[in-house]
Amino acid sequence: FIYDGLEHSIYVTGDIPEGLEVTYTGNGQTEVGNYKVIVTFKDTTGNYNDPSPMEAYINIVECDIQISLPETTVTYDGNPHSIYIEGELPEGINVTYENNSQVNAGMHLITAHLEDTTGNYNIPEQLVAWLIIEKADIDMSNVNFEDKTVTYDGQEHSLHISGELSD
Repeated sequence: FIYDGLEHSIYVTGDIPEGLEVTYTGNGQTEVGNYKVIVTFKDTTGNYNDPSPMEAYINIVECDIQISLPETTVTYDGNPHSIYIEGELPEGINVTYENNSQVNAGMHLITAHLEDTTGNYNIPEQLVAWLIIEKADIDMSNVNFEDKTVTYDGQEHSLHISGELSD
């Protein structure tokens, strides 16, 4: 079985004669592992010798989970940016991020470290992706730099921008 959090059991197959009581030990497993199940038989009619016990194994293997850490591109806006794992993380999977929450333009390598506290999942130890913060254009729509005509008066004259510069 592939781990799914549900209880798993195995049973005797074939025709079981009437009056033969069947008892299972070791069934009902839910966690990853290899479990021995023993089945014993008891003749309730008194006409037969009890058959010998039988054994078989339930093997529950780790479940693969579908997650990713997507490369993300944003434009600089002065705010912190982060990337996070996409996909459903089951209970018992802990994630810590390294180098997340970046503000400045550039290429930032983000690492997500994963830990399975249950032992029931097949997960990578880490995922890496680029957080790319592209440079923004400065809004110059409210800024003016205009010609100025003055009459010579021997004084120093200058030109200045007018309007508001963005942050």
